[in-house]
Amino acid sequence: MTGPGYVTPTVDGVEDFDYLQIGRRVGQGEGSKIQWRPVGGYVEAGITWTWGLEPGTFAFELHPRNPLNDAIRQADIDRHIYQFAASYHGVPFSGRIMKRQQAGKPGSEKFIYSGVCNKKWLQTGYGWVNNFFPPEIQIGLTGKQDIRFGPLDMVAKSYVSSVYTRQGRPVWPGLPIRWPSGWDQPDLADINSLDDLLDMVTDVADSLEIVAMMARFTRLDELFGQAQQQYDAGFSVDLYDGHGTAPSVFRADGISALQGFLDMNGSSFLRLDKLFSSAGQDLIATTANRAGYVFNTQRVRDNTRVQFRTDSQGQIADYDMSVIAPEMTRAIIGGKSPSMVNDLIEIGANLAIAALVAVVASIPGAGGVAGLAGLSVGDLFDDIFFAYQVTADNDLEDELGEDGFMEGFADNTAAYSIDSYAIGKTALKERGGTKELTLNTATGGAGGRGISFGADDGTARRFRLGDKVTLWDRGNVVERHVTAVSVSSKPGALMREAVTLGADKRARGAWTRLIGGVQSGAATMRGFANST
Repeated sequence: MTGPGYVTPTVDGVEDFDYLQIGRRVGQGEGSKIQWRPVGGYVEAGITWTWGLEPGTFAFELHPRNPLNDAIRQADIDRHIYQFAASYHGVPFSGRIMKRQQAGKPGSEKFIYSGVCNKKWLQTGYGWVNNFFPPEIQIGLTGKQDIRFGPLDMVAKSYVSSVYTRQGRPVWPGLPIRWPSGWDQPDLADINSLDDLLDMVTDVADSLEIVAMMARFTRLDELFGQAQQQYDAGFSVDLYDGHGTAPSVFRADGISALQGFLDMNGSSFLRLDKLFSSAGQDLIATTANRAGYVFNTQRVRDNTRVQFRTDSQGQIADYDMSVIAPEMTRAIIGGKSPSMVNDLIEIGANLAIAALVAVVASIPGAGGVAGLAGLSVGDLFDDIFFAYQVTADNDLEDELGEDGFMEGFADNTAAYSIDSYAIGKTALKERGGTKELTLNTATGGAGGRGISFGADDGTARRFRLGDKVTLWDRGNVVERHVTAVSVSSKPGALMREAVTLGADKRARGAWTRLIGGVQSGAATMRGFANST
């Protein structure tokens, strides 16, 4: 992403970032690009890359006399968007400045800039029931939720495409779709019951990453959260700056213009001139036509040949292991039982009563009971039957014994529903005791011979986000995947890497694999779960 004339900075022979630069969009619409300029001399800088849905972060402090301070102050971040791009060992980072802090005595202030990576987009998009219609009129083809089912990469990208096509923002799903071999996508209309759905995925391997997601004005990072935890999936939103070869994406600008024609809150509502001005556009295209953002999902990569050792001098400066005791062994899911389940229960209860009346009426001397043949439960069980559900970790419960905390609430609006099992199992994974390890390492080592974060170089000394690596500690060997990497730089000093190795939170089982993408429990409130 460096342009012509941008040098790779070095500081007295000490390793540094490949580049740090900020930029702004020049022009709007087709053909617009990001114009970059180097950050220049800085006091200190740090970047954190993240694997999951939480956006990465960055911060840098500039020298008071750096001309960039005045340039930004004249067109400040409260009214202008400043892109940030960096690279370290060939691994790019892109985001935007979200905060500018200027503090201190006049003439000797500190100028500090901080921001987030472009996964922030996933916190600003919501999956409507129907993204084509305005919010005042929501007509769902799959009921009161927008239900999508299939491989994680396909399902997540379909939501991203729908949401940002509606918004008219250049956020596009990357192509090609990562389609698992051996999977034939069924038609959702052909699935007649939950039993059919469960039977279909019982034998599906974890590697296929099959999910079902239900959106009802759900924020995208919350919508994808369950799948991320179950499959340890990686998510990225990378900036394409409009220079060089355009990436392959799914772009639907023509559809976006048509949607804007029906948006009562937009400036194009029922404006035929706006609609006709876009008539020459293709409804869909497969290449980016301007600077924009490319969404992708990733899988954990086996790179266990990379081994961190606590007995290797200089490799690990220090480490921080966090072990959290279990808070519960049983997750309670529930509140109001969903109407579909209540209808089934009501039908079943009525049939059972009718059968019982028929049996009793057949007993000699009990003919009067036949008069009860019209008896039914009506709406008796609407808010009683199957209102709550419990998912238990029996092995952990036995191991902790009678002193272990037992119950915890996993927020959800519906027990015995399509998503309850997955939410319960994932809650147990999160609050049933976890381990997380952060390694602080001196970058590279002498002559670059140490282990370091970066793009592949053909050796066992480089690792990336999402790589499963090995940690050796006094004879004990564990394998964990890299969930975050923080790199800090201070000119004239060695760079430092903080590598976070996450615990394995994959929730197992056919139901869990199926319901990978339902919004996380944090997306709802216990009050909603118990509402009538």
